[in-house]
Amino acid sequence: MTLYPKYPNTSGTHANSGATPPVQSTTPQHTASNGGQSPSQPVPIAQFVRMAKQLLEVSFMQIWITGEISNFSRPSSGHWYFTLKDARSQVRCAMFKSRNLQVKRLPREGDQIVVLAKATIYESRGDFQLVVEALQHAGEGELQRQFEQLKTKLHGEGLFEQAHKSPLPSMPKHIAVITSPTGAAIHDILSVVNRRFPGLRVTLLPVAVQGKEAATEIVNALNMANHHPFFNQDPLDLILLGRGGGSLEDLWPFNEEIVARAIFASTLPVVSAVGHEVDFTISDFVADYRAPTPSAAAESITPDQEHLLQSTMQFSDRLEKIMSGQITHARQMSEALAARLKTPKNYIEEQYQWADDLMSRLTSAQGRLLQGLAKQHSNQVQRLSTQNPKRKISELNQKCSEIKSRLTLSTTRQIHLKQQILASLGRNLNTLSPLNTLDRGFTILLNKQTTEEHVVDSVKKISVGDRLTARLKDGQAQMQVLKIDNR
Repeated sequence: MTLYPKYPNTSGTHANSGATPPVQSTTPQHTASNGGQSPSQPVPIAQFVRMAKQLLEVSFMQIWITGEISNFSRPSSGHWYFTLKDARSQVRCAMFKSRNLQVKRLPREGDQIVVLAKATIYESRGDFQLVVEALQHAGEGELQRQFEQLKTKLHGEGLFEQAHKSPLPSMPKHIAVITSPTGAAIHDILSVVNRRFPGLRVTLLPVAVQGKEAATEIVNALNMANHHPFFNQDPLDLILLGRGGGSLEDLWPFNEEIVARAIFASTLPVVSAVGHEVDFTISDFVADYRAPTPSAAAESITPDQEHLLQSTMQFSDRLEKIMSGQITHARQMSEALAARLKTPKNYIEEQYQWADDLMSRLTSAQGRLLQGLAKQHSNQVQRLSTQNPKRKISELNQKCSEIKSRLTLSTTRQIHLKQQILASLGRNLNTLSPLNTLDRGFTILLNKQTTEEHVVDSVKKISVGDRLTARLKDGQAQMQVLKIDNR
């Protein structure tokens, strides 16, 4: 790698100016009164907090606020909690995960930010807080507006048209890298180049990649790569312009109009690799090729030496096969021409040899035919033996015996099972039988009122003078009711 010394600044500086989005002034339109309320009808705390919350949310639905961030925390839930303050006041803020995923750069303690938020009250504690819907670092809103304005202007002039873009060389020999000599980008680029194509010569044109002087230094570096006599003896094949990621303000030199026009005026192809994959700059749109990262840019402009070696070996193998085939073909043609110059003796000997060869082939064919017929006969005999009726009858008799044994065993098991079930039912029936109760000394009283006897289970079913039948375990006894005692 060649490190070209830093060149002097030959043009004016360009400073970026940003303005903080205006803070909206909102005055509540509602006033609170007791509405004739008496001490006997107090309002519970929860209801009061909810009323205040509703009044606050209606009065301040959305408002832009600027301040300094502090007490920033990011728990495992992914939500952000922080305090927004200035010299006189502070307020707690919450930004939920669904919203903070849209913020490109993680806020840090002391950052000056602008938030779009709605005022509310956290009911559990009665704390006043802001629920943040959008967050950007101070000045980014103005920078984004300038970015879109310049993008529209250059697009209208045709600087982004594909027709103006040059193709990248398939196998460059010498490239210029315009980036910071101390940043991570140059290390990533050199690492990829040394791994993929170490024979590529890299010349570093060191520049500042952020700050007021960065845009001018980048323009001077682009002009040097295209026109400096230093590269007349060893011309460049392309320019790689890049840096690592950062905020919109950090990347702003690559959004300057002078940089965009210097890239467009370059006679060498320019590869832009600024920031991360999600970062887009004006340089990306004007350049001949845009890579998401400096490492990806190095990958795209360098051939893979292993792939080249494999392709070379394949080409060598193909060339060797082609040459070998041509030599073999020439040898065969020479031998064929020599074979055509024959004497009668050689011709007769060839005919004898041909006849002998035919006889040998005929004998071999006859032998193969007889061998095939013998094998076919053997297969037919074997098939007949497997279809013998005696064998079939024996197999069927054996199956019948097995079925008979299985049927007998199954019948025996079923009979035994039914007997067990019947015995169990008999025992259960005997247990539930009234006669079994009589064996234990109990008596059943029967009252024959008409033609049927009814079991007497209550004194309410009999009267004095009724004749009853008492059934005992060994007979019956007749008796008459003389007196009834109710419990």
